[in-house]
Amino acid sequence: ARFYGENAEAVIGKTPEHVHGVESAAPVRAQEAEVLRGRDQSPNEIQVMAGGAEHSVLILKFAVRDENGAPLMLCGMGVDITERKRVEQELKRVNAELKSLLDNAPISIVLKDLEGRYLAVNRKWEEYFDRKAEDVVGKEPEAIHGPAQAQALRVQEAALLESDKPSARELDFEINGETRSALLNKFVVRDNAGTPIMLCGMDVDFTAQKRLERELRAGEQRLRTILDTTPNAVLLFDRVGSIVYINPAARAFAEIAPDQSLADVPRISFVAAEHREAAIAAFNAALEGSRQDVTFDLIGLKGTRRTIDITYVPYSVAPDGSVSLILSIGRDITERRRLEAQVRHLQRLESVGTLAGGVAHEFNNLLGVVLGNLDLLSLQLKGDDSKQKLLERIVASATRGAELAHSMLSFGRRAMLAPVPTDVAELVSRTLKSMKDAIGERITVELVAAPELTHCAVDPVMLDSAIHQLVANAVDALPNGGRLHIGVEDRWVSADEGILGIEGREGHYVVISVADYGRGMTSEERARATEPFFTTKKAGEGSGLGLSMVHGFVHQSGGHLAIEPNPAGGTIVWMYLPAEGRMGLDGSKENQALPMSSYKVLVVEDEDELRVVTAAGLRRHGYVVVEARNASKAIEVLERHRDIALLFSDIMLGGGMDGFQLAKWVAARRPTIQLMLISGYAGAELLPADLAARGVPFLNKPYRLEELVNQVAAMIGRPKVPLRVVS
Repeated sequence: ARFYGENAEAVIGKTPEHVHGVESAAPVRAQEAEVLRGRDQSPNEIQVMAGGAEHSVLILKFAVRDENGAPLMLCGMGVDITERKRVEQELKRVNAELKSLLDNAPISIVLKDLEGRYLAVNRKWEEYFDRKAEDVVGKEPEAIHGPAQAQALRVQEAALLESDKPSARELDFEINGETRSALLNKFVVRDNAGTPIMLCGMDVDFTAQKRLERELRAGEQRLRTILDTTPNAVLLFDRVGSIVYINPAARAFAEIAPDQSLADVPRISFVAAEHREAAIAAFNAALEGSRQDVTFDLIGLKGTRRTIDITYVPYSVAPDGSVSLILSIGRDITERRRLEAQVRHLQRLESVGTLAGGVAHEFNNLLGVVLGNLDLLSLQLKGDDSKQKLLERIVASATRGAELAHSMLSFGRRAMLAPVPTDVAELVSRTLKSMKDAIGERITVELVAAPELTHCAVDPVMLDSAIHQLVANAVDALPNGGRLHIGVEDRWVSADEGILGIEGREGHYVVISVADYGRGMTSEERARATEPFFTTKKAGEGSGLGLSMVHGFVHQSGGHLAIEPNPAGGTIVWMYLPAEGRMGLDGSKENQALPMSSYKVLVVEDEDELRVVTAAGLRRHGYVVVEARNASKAIEVLERHRDIALLFSDIMLGGGMDGFQLAKWVAARRPTIQLMLISGYAGAELLPADLAARGVPFLNKPYRLEELVNQVAAMIGRPKVPLRVVS
């Protein structure tokens, strides 16, 4: 009665409709009808109006029956559960919000009881471990994870309960064949009394982060390897030019020891003084935000000088455009510059040599006419001593002119060489003996040679001349006496050594070194030493052609000439001559000589005067001579004269075939004809070593009549072996 706000007397005798209202009475009537039919009823929740408010009531009704089971009355008991329902609804709301919070959390969350059984997991946990909550809740760790991982979790949770402190640890584990990495954070959840009620785990997946870290470490290691192994210098500078970072190559350039702290490096500029202004300007321009390229000489802490190509790049640029760091990348171009200078030097020599060769060729033709006529005149003036002496002086002057022309050909690499197998050590020893007086007693000569290893194919006359020149230069460098060291050795020189210049190739070389201990040469003097007409001697004391001749001879022989400072003071000149050389045919066999009257010589020369005087000289010595001024005329003569025994031809013939081509034509069609070639100018198309290997003798212009006659006489007895023609 109090629940409904009425006294008991007022309620007794009233119907449910009167007490509850028509709408609320309907379920009451239905429940009572069921009870009267003998059906037991469970507690039933109904909504009733009481005190002007709706209440939730849990009603239990039953029938009171007599001994025959007939219902006598209905008894009902009701409990107001309105507050309980309110609390349940609030709890549902809170649980829904908690689940929403857990499912929307960016980390996986798991709740466990104190025995380790799973109570709840959020959506992120489901995604991370690829399991559904209904498959996990209520289960032990062993049913979810492998034995090892489950054991690790139990150990961690036991330690957590024992220490009562939150724990955090990294754990790698396999999920569907993929290794995942997580940071496991666990703590104990307590009630208001402080009693542990559950365990909470929050797992942060940092698989992607660890993968990125590994990639960053690998990238950093690759970059470190590149910086440590690149031959380029890489540095970082701050705005005032202090070194922030330096790689090993840059340390080597600047000669800073690997273990030397940058703080120990003196605050000096490594840039050569003459280039410092340009380097500073480029650095300052880079600070303004633009890339800069500059070339300067860098001088290391030990004094080594290098030419460096530098690129300055703004490295750390703030949003306002200000630059705090400059990246510097440097390339050592010292060797490239040296090779470029060598190429320019060789090009200059080539130009001068071409000019000198052309002049010498014409000069030799003129001298040939002069000397030939002088020889003929000498034959006519036999017995006239006074006139013979006059002729001798004229011949001597013409001969000196021929030597000058030969010198011009040498430094231009146009000289006619006659390479033969030569014992270089023996030749050097013989040359030094012949120079004993020129060297003098105040200079001690040391010769170190390995004669059994120093053979090569070389022109011995030109090599003797080259050694004379080098020794004479060394003697001039020792005006007060001293020591002169000469070495001869066989050495394998590889391309990696970089000492053979741009024209050399690796292989065995016979190396001749001439070292003095005098004042030495400056770097500029060494660079220009082989230039024609360059000399450090006083006016009138040197022509400047000596080393040019040696340089031309060595290079024409396939070798290399190097001039270096002597570490003990003075200068060392190195001659590298290829040890592998073509050997000439053995012409020492003697056969029965042919009578001169049966020996017909064809003289081919485009210089008319020289051809005439040559033919006259041969005729004076009893030979039958026919003449031709070019190759086509020579072929016509050969077709008419089937008895020609010797072809004597100039190499350089005007128009059509040259002498070499003519010789090949004759060798192919008239193999029994002997061949002799002459030239005052050996161009690039002529390969003297090849011709020497084929047994074809040469005469250099200008030649003496006696030389020519003796050579022809020697060839009369030569076996007429067909010439092998190489196309």
